[in-house]
Amino acid sequence: MADGPTDNARFIGQEVEVRLEGEVKEPAAFTFEGQERRIVEVMESWHDLSYGGDPSRRHRWWQRRHRTCYRVRTEDGDVFELQHERGTHLETAQKGKWFLYRQL
Repeated sequence: MADGPTDNARFIGQEVEVRLEGEVKEPAAFTFEGQERRIVEVMESWHDLSYGGDPSRRHRWWQRRHRTCYRVRTEDGDVFELQHERGTHLETAQKGKWFLYRQL
């Protein structure tokens, strides 16, 4: 993941609904605790294709994570990290799910 402010980070780790906008379909808003939070800036985005878990195990290419991470600022000035879990197979139950990872 990208470097950034983590001293006061609050782990959230909850699935959320995300509204996408624009030509490249970036997050424009997400719903958390029953409240829609409008995103005014995508500060950073990166792809996580790591394997996770035990680094000593042998890994195959299809076992990689397929995740896109976004650091965003909401209209009230809060900074969050969102993760879009794309899954590893078309049939996977995780395909297309969004998670609110943490608040910075």
